[in-house]
Amino acid sequence: MRFGPCAVGVIQPVAIRKGGFSLIELLLALGLASVIGASVAGLYSANGRTNAVAAGQARLQESARYALDFIARSARAAGYVGCGAEPSAVRNTLRGAWGEMFEVNVSAPVEAFDGRGNGGVNGWAPSLTSLPRRGSGGAVNVHRGANAINVSALTPGADVLVLRYVAGGAPLAAPAGPADAPVVASDGAFDAGDFAVIADCEKAALFRVSAAQASATGDQRLARVGGAGAFNNAVGVALAEPGAIYGGPTHPAGAAVGHVVTDIYFVAPGRGVNNRGARPGALWRKRSTERPAELVEGIETLQVLVGVDADGDGAVDRYANPGTAAGLPVRAIRFAVTATSVDAVDGNALLRRTFSRTVALRN
Repeated sequence: MRFGPCAVGVIQPVAIRKGGFSLIELLLALGLASVIGASVAGLYSANGRTNAVAAGQARLQESARYALDFIARSARAAGYVGCGAEPSAVRNTLRGAWGEMFEVNVSAPVEAFDGRGNGGVNGWAPSLTSLPRRGSGGAVNVHRGANAINVSALTPGADVLVLRYVAGGAPLAAPAGPADAPVVASDGAFDAGDFAVIADCEKAALFRVSAAQASATGDQRLARVGGAGAFNNAVGVALAEPGAIYGGPTHPAGAAVGHVVTDIYFVAPGRGVNNRGARPGALWRKRSTERPAELVEGIETLQVLVGVDADGDGAVDRYANPGTAAGLPVRAIRFAVTATSVDAVDGNALLRRTFSRTVALRN
């Protein structure tokens, strides 16, 4: 049997490309990488802006909450001068008249000044002339000149709110007659120079502590000595009418001595600098005879409306600008602050938002 010649297939070698990508492939890869890179960069940029906006919103909300809380605490206490005492009935035993002693005038629980958009003392209604402030001839209406308010720095158009009350009452350790130095059951609550109100559920009187003398039992004897100047005790002026006793048998539990507090809230540039190199507005407070202090950064304005009782029924009839409510009893205050993000979060823009609160006052 014969076989013919076998047809043997020939295996052809495969050509292997020894170079890199072709130009077209390289351009496609670069284009795809550029698209992906731009998308990732855009995503990071968008996330950065979102985070900046979120941080700015959180900051302005926190600033507004703190500002409203500060004012609300003072407003809830405004008008309290002791057990059952009326602010208008507080006996003034200092040398100055109430109008001369703005920082301790507890007879007026609430005062407000409507900002009209102009600077200077006359840019508010009523005028700021009664404030403890720096004037062209020096400090006026102030106990310590260095602690006066620089009215020229106040933000035009922002209102000024004043709230007064008595705080930190220390009970009497013994009955006090009209000419006595009150003795309080407190160890170190009072210092020489403090302004205080003694009150029970029938009467109250403003005086200045000349010396706070501690006793072995932990009490303090609050000496009253006359002196010169509006802010010192008047010689011979008693704490009450002859024969009246604080802490006597009528109301012994309600007799106490507390510190006079006058909180003056206003808006002015703060001490800090934002990312635009500007000084953002801030809420400031001058408390009694102390130096003004910055409370909350990022407050652009303060607006106040007073709830007035026009018909004498004890309820709020309407809310009015302070400049139009003179002489009417104030039963509530409505205040609003416009807070900002302090720093610019998108280009040169600041975030802004207004928050408000209403507080009923003591009747």
